[in-house]
Amino acid sequence: MTVNTKGRFSGKECVVTGGASGIGLETASLFAREGGTVTILDMDVTRCDSALKVLNGISDAGHRTFVLDLTSGEKVSEMAIALRKVSPTTDVLINCAAIAAPGPITGWFLTMEESQWRPLIEVNFVAHVRVLQALLPGMLDLPNGSSVVNVISDSYLGYDKQLAMYGAGKAALASLTKTISRELGSKGVRVNGVSPSATSTPSTSEWLDKYQERIVKMYPLGRIGEGIDQANAIAFLASNDSAWITGQILSVNGGFL
Repeated sequence: MTVNTKGRFSGKECVVTGGASGIGLETASLFAREGGTVTILDMDVTRCDSALKVLNGISDAGHRTFVLDLTSGEKVSEMAIALRKVSPTTDVLINCAAIAAPGPITGWFLTMEESQWRPLIEVNFVAHVRVLQALLPGMLDLPNGSSVVNVISDSYLGYDKQLAMYGAGKAALASLTKTISRELGSKGVRVNGVSPSATSTPSTSEWLDKYQERIVKMYPLGRIGEGIDQANAIAFLASNDSAWITGQILSVNGGFL
């Protein structure tokens, strides 16, 4: 279900990491529909090209993409310099990039090789730290404030077997969200998190389709989440609709407990 367009992001510069597909693209598209100028940061060239066509088909606000590996501190720094040349400030930052496909992220903790778990920490946590430190200087003390929304995962709660390191990276991001919200509030920056449960995206569709009948029974609302369910929640926390909300993590999970 898509919310009615209200122009909540008119005139705003919005950055979405991992914005070329899945929840990130749904969020970027929603921002574009509501008047924002969107910058997508993603490492997939083909998907970036496709995503930019989608955004330009929604509006002619001057959307842009940067193709880069967010685990490279050097590339993130170069991106920030290039972005600031065309957009001196950022009003909204959505950290959505993640390793989410089940194959690489699952495994028993005792037998998980470092080569398998280290990328989970690098992409799902460290990359976001780099982006935040690179872009936050252009988000401080803006006349109308600014907003960060980190996309986490209910796996950070530690309920899922074989997701120890995936959950650990997400838990670190959840903790960071709360801590920096306290540090940045006086600078006019709100920092919140959206924490999805099972949501259908290109990276999760295969295993969700395979186990859909069993998974759906776990959700009181009787269905698996869609990207737009998460995008609607992200947009709420990113917009002035939530002007007095910071340091919070909103689980968008169909009632799964």
